Amino acid sequence: MKKSLLLSLFLLKCAEMMAQATFCTSFWGNGTPVTAADINITLSAPGEMPATIAATGVSCFSLEDSLLDNYPAGTMLQYSGVKNGDDLNGVNILDMAGISSHILGLYPLTSPYAYFAADVNQSGTITGFDIVHIRNLIIGNYETFPNSTSWRLNQGNCIYPNPFNPFSNTCPAVSVDELLLTPADTLPLAAVKIGDVNGDASPTESFSYPLISDFSQLLMPDILLPAGIDTVIEIKMGGNLDLHGMQVEFLYDTSLLTFNGPVSTDLFPSITYHAVPGKIRVANLQGYPALVPGVRLMKLRFTPHSEVYLPNAFSLNPSVLKSLGVYDLVPPRGIQLGSTLYHVSAASEPGAAFGLSEPSPNPFAAATTFSFQLETPETVLLEVFDLQGKRLYRYENRLPAGEQTITLGPEVIPSSSVGYYRIQAGKRWSSGTLVRW
Repeated sequence: MKKSLLLSLFLLKCAEMMAQATFCTSFWGNGTPVTAADINITLSAPGEMPATIAATGVSCFSLEDSLLDNYPAGTMLQYSGVKNGDDLNGVNILDMAGISSHILGLYPLTSPYAYFAADVNQSGTITGFDIVHIRNLIIGNYETFPNSTSWRLNQGNCIYPNPFNPFSNTCPAVSVDELLLTPADTLPLAAVKIGDVNGDASPTESFSYPLISDFSQLLMPDILLPAGIDTVIEIKMGGNLDLHGMQVEFLYDTSLLTFNGPVSTDLFPSITYHAVPGKIRVANLQGYPALVPGVRLMKLRFTPHSEVYLPNAFSLNPSVLKSLGVYDLVPPRGIQLGSTLYHVSAASEPGAAFGLSEPSPNPFAAATTFSFQLETPETVLLEVFDLQGKRLYRYENRLPAGEQTITLGPEVIPSSSVGYYRIQAGKRWSSGTLVRW
């Protein structure tokens, strides 16, 4: 009898050694296992010193019995984990837009893990400060989030009774006795990539966007920059009106240009820029109204080392990750630069190269007229948009050289309202606000 009992205890011990409890990680966004060379799991219990387990390059790793021996019988354990590295994985302007839409009540977050991802500064709330942290990471002011690890790993058995406040969640503790009696237990960990609100990060490697088929366009001036003169370059909006935010990375040739810093605009203040030699990163949400073609977005100051044609020295980084536009929560748009250039003269006001006067009268009640001079026959395009970017009027016609006029009647925009206009002839254009009494 005694031999039989000893044999049973021996077999039980062997089973424990062969089938230890394991922690297994999975990404909340798609259920994929999370692996890395730097995952740390912490066991905690009231009145006991926390214990840490490190894993290397695997998604499941064992909980050693020797670690459990340090806890008295009946101890209830809770566990959590962290992972560091690649903070920018899955983090971009889309996540800024997601947090903004949540704060405004337009599209509230629907997953407790999205809440945890959005709480970048670990304040237990989601605020505009989290958007600022993400923007600083995107443009390069931060290399890592200052108040958070790159990933957080939560107990996979947590209960979230209030979907609008998952920070008050309850995670059932696990008994040491249960782990010793059933050593084959799996302890799940739900991994959250901090800042990745929409859950599209890569759990195993660097994040990359799928192929983007829709693009918005930025316009740059088609000018020859004089040597040694501090010159302000304006970047303006081209096509696709419904664009409410963007992140871009510009490249410039340091052998030809010296960057003297940005000039704040309403849409992109100086805090939305970060520059290193040869690169300028910008990221911000513009908000409403939607951007209209011709609207000035950014102003950048350069001093040429010698006379240089700007498009030969300034370009957009083709990286999809760093050049994105966003409208609400639809798939992102790529950003293009320079396929349509606008012409300006250093001595002229906007529109002067077009020979264009302001529409008159403006404001107007019954009608307003655009007057302009064409040096050669040109196809002229005039468009009017409301404040949300919806096109209200379009005129396109090839007109002869000479003085021309286009008159708009009261049917173009409703009474007591404001709209935007854009008029273009070839590569020359002008834009502004149109007001009807």
